[in-house]
Amino acid sequence: MNDAQQTFAYERYLEQRTRPDGLVRDDLPYSRNLDQIVKEVNRKFGTAFLHGEVYQAISHMARKPDLHQRGLRRESDVPLHGRRTPAGQVSKVVGQKKSHPQPKTQMRALSIRQPFAEQILAGDKKIEYRSRRTHIRGRVYIYACKAPGDADSYEEAGYEVEDLLRGVLIGTVEVVDCTGEEGDFEWHLANPQRLRSPLAVEGMPQPGFFWPFGH
Repeated sequence: MNDAQQTFAYERYLEQRTRPDGLVRDDLPYSRNLDQIVKEVNRKFGTAFLHGEVYQAISHMARKPDLHQRGLRRESDVPLHGRRTPAGQVSKVVGQKKSHPQPKTQMRALSIRQPFAEQILAGDKKIEYRSRRTHIRGRVYIYACKAPGDADSYEEAGYEVEDLLRGVLIGTVEVVDCTGEEGDFEWHLANPQRLRSPLAVEGMPQPGFFWPFGH
């Protein structure tokens, strides 16, 4: 994305995430919020950017120290005991640690189409059906593929295509077993965990397992 496109996406982000008291929420847009920004960017510039690309651009812009120049402050700039809720009430939460960006961990990622990736993180899908056996065990990232699943899968799961992020890492899960026979294997999944914020991958994702940050 060029500078104009990044700036436009960031402006839309600020509009959506600025609270009534003037503070900018620390968390980046997720799900429907991000999808709306992607649509506005592509409509304005006649582009076809994906969620991951726009998310990266917003993340990059959010790290620039220009909020104060706009007369805005982040939630994390204000002591916890002095923050106000959207209703204007002073928060009494004390001792809570400041939220930090999601760290990158060197482990494999497994590519899953939506809405199945979301179903895994929700704990509703515990079996991944594949034609090949896997000997990989342990925790892996869940990469939500850029290409969505079919319309029937979304309808059955109760989601719209724009509800769910694609093209980013959205969580982790443990591969605990593999059963079945040649051409019809079941990969058993357990203990899903959603990332605090999605992560963009470096390089080209693969249809099965891959290393999202190089190896």
